Amino acid sequence: MQSQTSAPTIEITLENEQQSPTSTSFNEAFLEAVDAAFSLLGEPGAQAVFRYLESRCGISRIEIPEDVERFAESVEILFGQAADLIEIQIVRVLHQKFPSFDFRSQNGKLSFAEYVGALRSFCM
Repeated sequence: MQSQTSAPTIEITLENEQQSPTSTSFNEAFLEAVDAAFSLLGEPGAQAVFRYLESRCGISRIEIPEDVERFAESVEILFGQAADLIEIQIVRVLHQKFPSFDFRSQNGKLSFAEYVGALRSFCM
């Protein structure tokens, strides 16, 4: 009679391991990226931007991931050319959350709304 012994199973979880797109909600990740970008303005500045977006543009914080184009237009109206810096920061944070996402623009130009739309499709 032959006996078989099996080695115990060990599971190792790395603390710095990135979550996969399936385990992270796109909307949550996008709002975290927006929060991180606006946090560069300080807490009072970030709150003022959210108040502006809601009162003047009709888009609440929770609605931002659902209407990225209107959000981008509103940020461009508020910040002018500096809106690019906000959008770049949001893309940077999203890339950290979804490092396996590889975006290739069709026309060679980076469009914030196009990038976010492609990332949303990737996460679904």
